[in-house]
Amino acid sequence: GHSHRSHKLVIDRFHASHLKSSPMPAAADGPAGMGRGSRIGGWWLDRRSWNAWGNRVSQQNFEASIDGLTAKIWTIDGKPNQSLADAGYLSAGIDEGWEGCGQGVNKTQHDANGNPVINSKFPDMRATVAYGHAKGLKVGWYENGCACGERVALLQNYEGDVRMLNSLGFDGVKLDGCGAQRNMTLYASLMNATGKAFLIENCHWGRCDNSDDSSCPTAEWCPFNWYRTSGDINSSPMSWLGNLQTTIQFQDPVAPLSRPGCWVYPDMLEVGRIMVNGKVDYGWNRAHFGAWCVVSSPLILGLDVTQTAVVAPVLDIITNPEAIQVSQSWAGHPGGLVWSGLGAALGFPAARACNPELPALKQSPWSLRPLTSNSSGPVALVAPGGGCLTARGNGYPGGAGGLVIAECNASDPHQTFLYRDAALQLVQPSTGHCVDVHAGGPIVWQYGCTNGPNDQLHFNASAGTVSVNLTGRELCFGVEADDPAGATFANSLQAWAKPLEAGAGVAVLMINPDVTPHTVDIPMWQLPLTGTGQNLSGLPSVAVRDIWNRKTLRSVTTKRVTATVGAMDSVFLRLSSGQALS
Repeated sequence: GHSHRSHKLVIDRFHASHLKSSPMPAAADGPAGMGRGSRIGGWWLDRRSWNAWGNRVSQQNFEASIDGLTAKIWTIDGKPNQSLADAGYLSAGIDEGWEGCGQGVNKTQHDANGNPVINSKFPDMRATVAYGHAKGLKVGWYENGCACGERVALLQNYEGDVRMLNSLGFDGVKLDGCGAQRNMTLYASLMNATGKAFLIENCHWGRCDNSDDSSCPTAEWCPFNWYRTSGDINSSPMSWLGNLQTTIQFQDPVAPLSRPGCWVYPDMLEVGRIMVNGKVDYGWNRAHFGAWCVVSSPLILGLDVTQTAVVAPVLDIITNPEAIQVSQSWAGHPGGLVWSGLGAALGFPAARACNPELPALKQSPWSLRPLTSNSSGPVALVAPGGGCLTARGNGYPGGAGGLVIAECNASDPHQTFLYRDAALQLVQPSTGHCVDVHAGGPIVWQYGCTNGPNDQLHFNASAGTVSVNLTGRELCFGVEADDPAGATFANSLQAWAKPLEAGAGVAVLMINPDVTPHTVDIPMWQLPLTGTGQNLSGLPSVAVRDIWNRKTLRSVTTKRVTATVGAMDSVFLRLSSGQALS
């Protein structure tokens, strides 16, 4: 580990952070980092919108994205002729794809003086930055990227990166974790020395340690303005929900590490790109947006804003002023998980060393229940204690491979399997994938049938067990409360809450990832105090505002918050002591 030095780095006018030690002395106190300002980001290319253009970003299409942000073609909150910039999206950022890989010294991406080399897709980078500024936007860059594969850290490259960042006129930078220059303290101190404030994103994928390339702040160290808590997000349905869980460790109720000048960031928004059953799912996209708002994450769009057909279906989500107000509010805590409950999953299958006599493992009795009179027809696998094995997704390859235990429903095709006696395989007929033990366990999932020991299931009717034999090791199926694959969240109801400024109360986001609606019922005492220190559970009635539908609802007098949350959707409420319908 490193010893800590007493030098300070001022990230903005409102918040100062101590530096971890670094190979270079820290700069004297002075302007550095980004101002506190708004946490609404603009449109960052590549990693944040890698799905839009990938490394095909160019001066031409990036300037088109600036036009997309500033075009007054939308009706927002009832006002015609508005732009996304008018709604608050006031920055645009170039991500990976601009680098001149192999064009520097010794076929690196930096020249002999440490300056990063820009490829021919950006013939005039300074003009691009000026174009964004002329449109009223801040413009960000991307450095220490993944494309060029530099492996040796050089002080002159740190200096060259910051020199170019400053000379080209950029306002901020995303610092990735792929290249050799990963010392965040050193980068920030060099930016500090320029005398200009820069917004700094630490994109080191949630790797926490005691070095200066850590992705995670401490109470004394945060030489960046927001920090990635996770790996890369993608547009698959559960990716954003998984990334959201990585913020929890930074949301201590007393001393949160996500705070003004040092915000938690589970990656870009995928709003507008999340598809369910082949189409953009409105409810699940808005649940994603609400989640980023309720944990105070920067709101950085990842969809292609040059395509009006892509923006239009989610315009009212990404410009909802009440949701954005929740994001921007600061009343001492960034927001966090306050409640979780059972969704459709009663449990999760797990393959561990056989010990069916131990009740805690729930390894017996399993049974195959015929669903028709045909002896070779479809069956359901009934779990110990009740419930049936249920497919969640299509299985690998080609989709998510999760399996859960859910209430038995003979008409549910996800609980319908075929058992092949000769091959000892339990097959999901809609996909042809087999129930399979991943590697050496304990994960039980769906996988392409291999006729190998991992998908050869041995049913012992007298013992009531299901087992596989892996090179002399017998593993039995059991039922556990948590998914051994780490995806319990994908089958759990959750509520996240954030205190709001002044008399605005508390924002509560209820999330249902299941394919059927569920009622969420939360005791009021589990919510945080309001920004003014009020305990909502102590009030005779609580006013309720529906943020998604922009409506005031009936007051709550039961000391509980109860709502029916639609399938793959959310309910977003603001609770306060103010007036509501009675």
